[in-house]
Amino acid sequence: MPALMAQLIADNIVWWALCAAPVFGVQAGLLLCRPAGWLTRKHIGVALLGAGIFLVLGFQIMFGAGTNGFIGFGLPGRLDPTMGLFVLFQLSLCAILITILTQIISQQPKLRAYSITIILTTGLIYPLIGHWVWGNRIIPDNPAFLADVGFIDGAGSALIHVVAASLGLAFLAAGGIGKIPLAKIPRAKNRRVLLLGAALVSLGWLGFYGPLLGLEADRFGEFSIKTLLAVAGGASVGLVYGLLRNQLFNARLIINGLIAGLISLCAGIGVIGFAGSFLIAIMSAGAVLGTAHLIAQKVQHGAFDVLCVHGIAGAIGTILVAGFCDPTVL
Repeated sequence: MPALMAQLIADNIVWWALCAAPVFGVQAGLLLCRPAGWLTRKHIGVALLGAGIFLVLGFQIMFGAGTNGFIGFGLPGRLDPTMGLFVLFQLSLCAILITILTQIISQQPKLRAYSITIILTTGLIYPLIGHWVWGNRIIPDNPAFLADVGFIDGAGSALIHVVAASLGLAFLAAGGIGKIPLAKIPRAKNRRVLLLGAALVSLGWLGFYGPLLGLEADRFGEFSIKTLLAVAGGASVGLVYGLLRNQLFNARLIINGLIAGLISLCAGIGVIGFAGSFLIAIMSAGAVLGTAHLIAQKVQHGAFDVLCVHGIAGAIGTILVAGFCDPTVL
């Protein structure tokens, strides 16, 4: 690991550890908001295997040295405590991608199809795309195809959420699900459980930005305020949408709007202002809820709820960085 990166982590090692821990809580929050039912112990074992594959192989492809910006390989430094913290944090992000992908597969996945998808995702697809976007995070002069042409995705709107949604859609289109009636798929109906899940997601989201963008803790206050603005903007859209559509305070719509707002903020939180954070969250949440409603009228499949939240919000958040970024901080 280059001396500058290693020193930044070493000087803020407690800060990095505190940021990494709540990110794992995001998975629990997402699953409380939408249970990934019908997963057996074998499926859970495959997900854990995928995390191990990322540690052994995926991390090296994602952050290893490369020559053409498309792929890297090899450890970008020696395995010391500072590198260990960075690996832990990247593992937590990969685990979130697996969680989202598992949520999209709302019917029981065929074990073979699920295993192949998880292994390819964690060992090749996610690390390969990750190298294009974040390949220069550890080695500053390491070629990274998209980053080198100015692509900005600070905390994974596209890399984590759009990629997970795209893989989930491909899985569904390929017929990798079992024949279980949609009505039997478990859903979180308890409002307390839904709100607990939303709280865990919101709290855990604060951990994204420390290690990814603010290598020092001095920007944590700024990122926290932007995160709260995104929560307020997205949740407000869900609240208003529910009132206009059904004259009800719909907890699921509010939470979907909240999560959409948070996802849309990931790409540009380091380069957009406070007003931009709020407006991007509002536009993304509106697009997500409107699209999900239109799709629900045509296709009765619960997975499209998750697809819209992660795929559309991630894409819109990434695209709108160009319109709301502050050129002075680029």
